[in-house]
Amino acid sequence: MKTLVLGASGQLGKCLKAVASNRNIDTLDFPDESVANILDVEKLKALFAEKNQHT
Repeated sequence: MKTLVLGASGQLGKCLKAVASNRNIDTLDFPDESVANILDVEKLKALFAEKNQHT
């Protein structure tokens, strides 16, 4: 199972991404803001639908 991390381009998201990379953690998914903008409900629905197909 993967965990979707929203806000990956922010300060905390960048830190989580670096830690995940350094520790070879591949269960975190850091989508780009262009596809995971929390203000765009339709894009979020599409993202969740896409991610649920891969499980």
